[in-house]
Amino acid sequence: GVTTPVDIAQALKCGVTTINSLPAIVANDTFVPTEPLLHDLPAGVTVCSLNNVPEHLRERVFEALSHTDAASALNAMLLTDGVLIHLAKGVRLERPIQIVNISQCTAPILSARRILVLADEDSYGRLLLCDHSLTDTVEHLNLEIVDVDLARGAEFELYDIEEGSETARRWWRLNARQQSDSRLTANTFFLHGGHTRNE
Repeated sequence: GVTTPVDIAQALKCGVTTINSLPAIVANDTFVPTEPLLHDLPAGVTVCSLNNVPEHLRERVFEALSHTDAASALNAMLLTDGVLIHLAKGVRLERPIQIVNISQCTAPILSARRILVLADEDSYGRLLLCDHSLTDTVEHLNLEIVDVDLARGAEFELYDIEEGSETARRWWRLNARQQSDSRLTANTFFLHGGHTRNE
């Protein structure tokens, strides 16, 4: 991945205001947790880099990311980091997790991103994804896949908001697997940006 210093205050500026969230940042393709995320997560909620998955979740993560389609295989081949969100059985996370994807570069760049949500039985959570460009003069391509795996009775809400520059190119896809009595709400919003394809 390309390591880029990120101004946290600038990164968390958003066209959607008054959000009381648990924020994290993905700078180009690298996961950067914030202090509120590290200190305010309740018991039973894990948000971490895919490079630092807890031992007891590794087999589930490997299984969840083992897709055989071409797009997922390409994403996995290019991936250097990603984000895991795990909600343990019965956990009700009322504050949304907010992941701000930041594109910041001085030369054209491709960023492969992956987010995996594992929601155990009867759990509930929300995720707000925000795509931002801090560079408006350099073309950049973002390839992102979000995998949501819901166990029986789990509920999850996903809101994806793109607020990028005209030089941004984005391909985004949602993969969802649901057990009985689970509920997934997913919405994608385009505020402004370059060329986008959402699947």
